[in-house]
Amino acid sequence: MREERQQTLRGLVPEDLMKFRWLEEIALSPDGEVLAYTVRRPDCERDGYQVDVYLLDLVDGVAVRMSVGEGRGGSLAWSRDGESLGYVWQGEEVGTSVQIVDRTGLPSYFFEVEGPVPSGLDWSPDGRQL
Repeated sequence: MREERQQTLRGLVPEDLMKFRWLEEIALSPDGEVLAYTVRRPDCERDGYQVDVYLLDLVDGVAVRMSVGEGRGGSLAWSRDGESLGYVWQGEEVGTSVQIVDRTGLPSYFFEVEGPVPSGLDWSPDGRQL
């Protein structure tokens, strides 16, 4: 049986790389019930990478993709009360923006950003500013 198994195994080929996914960034809500995370994957058509933003409800196990379209998300930041998540989105069609969604993933605010891409987002202590 060992000989049969060795005959069916093959090494890594370039096409296999297109199937890879990387967990890139994670942020746990202050109450520990919702996990925000990003997943990077190759995008052959654009000769680059797509980085999608997800929310995972750890109580019911349901994950929701927040990012829409082609682009890259990151700089995940939960508000102090855990009711809002802010993140940066660099969309192919819409440019760079800061997105704010509630803990269920419903959009709350959208701010276009010009100039350098923001990073290291953080909320003010009172939770009113990002």
